[in-house]
Amino acid sequence: MNDALERHAIDIVHQHGIDYVHFVPAGPVPAVVTLPLPWVWYSSTGRHPTAEHVHLVCVSTAQQRSWERPGLPVIENGVDVQTMFR
Repeated sequence: MNDALERHAIDIVHQHGIDYVHFVPAGPVPAVVTLPLPWVWYSSTGRHPTAEHVHLVCVSTAQQRSWERPGLPVIENGVDVQTMFR
């Protein structure tokens, strides 16, 4: 990934794995980490990143309420459950 960041004009990096902390670039490109799993599954470092360019985002409001860090932003996962299960 760091090689791609050096060779290309990349605006943002998206991470979504439970082990994202091992793959987040050093910066300054912002990294958005979507959190599809329960917070207890992530390491302490994964739950509390110290790098300013790393942004945690929940994939549902239910998940946001369950996380130990209140107020994390939510990006809905794109599945419209009202129309999907008609």
